[in-house]
Amino acid sequence: MKKIFLSALMCLMALSFCNAQKCAVLEFSGSKSISVSDVDGISEMFMTYFHPSGYTLVERAQIDRVISEQGFQRSSITDSQMVRIGKILNVSKVVVGKVSMLGGQYQVDVRVVDVETGNNVAFEGASFSGNYRTNVQNLAQKLAGQIAIRPQASVQQTIPNGYVDLGLPSGTLWKQNNEKKYLTINEAMNIYGSSLPSKAQFQELLTFCSKKWTNQGLILTGKNGKSISFPAMGMILQNEDLADEVQAIGSRGYYWTSSFIDGSGFFFAFDAKNTILDEMSGGHKMSIRLVK
Repeated sequence: MKKIFLSALMCLMALSFCNAQKCAVLEFSGSKSISVSDVDGISEMFMTYFHPSGYTLVERAQIDRVISEQGFQRSSITDSQMVRIGKILNVSKVVVGKVSMLGGQYQVDVRVVDVETGNNVAFEGASFSGNYRTNVQNLAQKLAGQIAIRPQASVQQTIPNGYVDLGLPSGTLWKQNNEKKYLTINEAMNIYGSSLPSKAQFQELLTFCSKKWTNQGLILTGKNGKSISFPAMGMILQNEDLADEVQAIGSRGYYWTSSFIDGSGFFFAFDAKNTILDEMSGGHKMSIRLVK
């Protein structure tokens, strides 16, 4: 009986290992103002703390071998080359980062490329001048959390009232309706905090949902057939008399993300032809949609 139990346990462990997806983290690139040793140090620190649930990481030696065999330049690998590297390594995700210097602070921006689609599916950034390890650790753990594969629950997930499960890979639930007020990014973060969707969560929404424009705004439908709509509520700007004035209502929608830096925030915007993620002054007032 003991041998049977051990055999079954080994089979389950092997099955779990086979089902795990693979991820490759490329060496970070750096601007001319940053020393190679600093870039390498930050890259190595990131690797130490980057452990997304549901993934196994490819060894650096394997990545370096593929890059050399393909004749790619490590300091200037293009997105198409990243996808090529990922396919050769048989990974589902490739992580790339860039280190630069601005105003005496290190700026570290990291993104995750989906090998199958070639799209960016997650983003994170950090600015710091000291305490490198803690800042890089937080950056790595935040990005790992964005792409983590959640184990399937043995019972059906309970969906909170007012939220919709669109079948997204992250498991993010989107609220069905907007909050009632237009807010600045600071007001939104102070009131709603982590319930405000990140730039990466909006990117996931656009990547994995179909889009349809209607007279009311934008409808996004997940692969499971469930939908949410974003009304084209425009945004509020101050006119010459410093009075609030709603603009583009009915023709465009503007929604804050939780990603912002130095007084500017990233926002999701759309009209009848386009959807974008861009950056704007945090003093503008936009619509708010929450997530869980």
